[in-house]
Amino acid sequence: MPNQETSLREILETLQAEPKANASALPVTCALCQLVEKSVLTALSFFFDEFVNDHAIRVNIRKSRGFCPEHTQTLRQRGDALAIAILYSDLLDQTLAQWKEKPPSRPRFALGRNAPNSPQAPCPACAVAEEATTRYVNALAQGLESLETRTALEAAPSLCVAHVERVLTQAKPHAGKFLLELERGRLEALYAELEEAIRKNDYRFRHEEWGAEKDAWLRALTRLTRPE
Repeated sequence: MPNQETSLREILETLQAEPKANASALPVTCALCQLVEKSVLTALSFFFDEFVNDHAIRVNIRKSRGFCPEHTQTLRQRGDALAIAILYSDLLDQTLAQWKEKPPSRPRFALGRNAPNSPQAPCPACAVAEEATTRYVNALAQGLESLETRTALEAAPSLCVAHVERVLTQAKPHAGKFLLELERGRLEALYAELEEAIRKNDYRFRHEEWGAEKDAWLRALTRLTRPE
């Protein structure tokens, strides 16, 4: 597992990276979101390379009964047809065996995760994402002590609200104050742009030209993600 110094260096490199020439017109995602997604994709590549021969991985994936809806879409985009066929034939075999032994039925009580056939482990990709999130959040919280990190944050696109809030729970008060003031100012500016976009959708003002507020709704989607 990378140490805190390595994780902070990854964060700084992501914050300081120039947008790619062929990048999408969509707003750039939060640096921590990018790094967590990269961690998940790396773990999935390793997972599919080792799944067939690693008994422990097979046991864990059976306990989780596959991936959550979000990471199922990640698998679809990854497009490793043979690996997915092997994985899901195993999961379907498990499901059929469970249905034969104890068919699903309406429970007498609300049993939640203890209900028969319910997953006994989290989505493997979600577990990787949470580990990576904790690692990068802690690294950035400590890194806020340095001028290099604060300068990189000021020059880079905003972090998402969920990651800002998690970093603030780990940062020392004076360092957290810097991040809070930086990101609060950016949120206030985004809020004003959203209000302007709403105003210009009023028929009385539709003749006015659009400015930066035109894609404010897209940037809001990127910034305001639901905290886990």
